[in-house]
Amino acid sequence: MGTNDSTIGDNLVDLTKLEKQTEKLDKLDDIVLKRHNSFIEYNVPQGTAIGFGLYSMPEIAVQRVFMSKGTYFPSHTHDERAYIIVYSGKLQMFKEDDDEKSCFLCASDEHILIDGEAAFINPGCKHHGEALEDTWALIVTIPKGEGFPDA
Repeated sequence: MGTNDSTIGDNLVDLTKLEKQTEKLDKLDDIVLKRHNSFIEYNVPQGTAIGFGLYSMPEIAVQRVFMSKGTYFPSHTHDERAYIIVYSGKLQMFKEDDDEKSCFLCASDEHILIDGEAAFINPGCKHHGEALEDTWALIVTIPKGEGFPDA
């Protein structure tokens, strides 16, 4: 077995360990309290969070989300790439991944999004958020995210 073969074997073992660890993480769909035709009430421990489906197909989904001031959106991950664009209010994003660059990118170093600012979240990045004001945002996932309402 050559050096490359050994490295590949080590990487497969690491990948298997990672898959077992990430199976335990909450997914966005686990936070859904109640589904309606075109909107979702999210089960948040504090405040109110409602997602309205704007566009939905297997390749991409868009929802408009309202979070009341003080809403704490619990820790979760996405299997998809997610883009969060705040168009009214103020949302603080928190990452729970040691490698911030591989986790997400925000317009602000403090990870506070205000009107017109956006964040990009990589698949598998554990994160949570808090609405510092009543906040409206667009969230796009590619492909369609679990836990998203139908349009």
